[in-house]
Amino acid sequence: IWGDRLERVEWAPGAWRLRPAAAADDGDGDATAIEQLQSLMAFGEVQLQEAAAMLPALALRPTCGHRVLDLCAAPGGKSLALLDAMGTPAGAAAGGEAAGVLVSNDVQRDRQERTLRRARALACAPLLATACDAATFPELWLAPAAPGGATEALRYDRVLCDVPCDGSGTLRKSPEKWGKWSV
Repeated sequence: IWGDRLERVEWAPGAWRLRPAAAADDGDGDATAIEQLQSLMAFGEVQLQEAAAMLPALALRPTCGHRVLDLCAAPGGKSLALLDAMGTPAGAAAGGEAAGVLVSNDVQRDRQERTLRRARALACAPLLATACDAATFPELWLAPAAPGGATEALRYDRVLCDVPCDGSGTLRKSPEKWGKWSV
């Protein structure tokens, strides 16, 4: 159904780009493609993401053993890319490395719920979703590794803080939002 419209994103492993149907197309091609993409997304097989949103996970290069904080996460595209890069807990166990964790935070709880819905379909590293103001993000503590052991503060190997969260990244694809945006 996608024919030659599906092409690899050279600089992003595992990423593909679906070019829009030609103007001469009767429109059914895009409608069918969108329907199939939505089905694949529901099963966690595909995640739609702007190309620029793929860059942070590539730059941070998290691994399965890392503790990662995504401080301004919703709606979750970058968090999902980080989870994908971190792999699965089973993959960590096979390599002998301790499983890492991604703490995905956003100040807006309803947007963070979307992150959770999107992540549920994935086999991924442990995810902790929080809804806190990034300016006052609390210190998190790890439970003792053994009974009677001491707790320890969670320290991060990687931190992503994509600010300002003003929605300006969507202005290119949604020009009608210019009327709602201000400096």
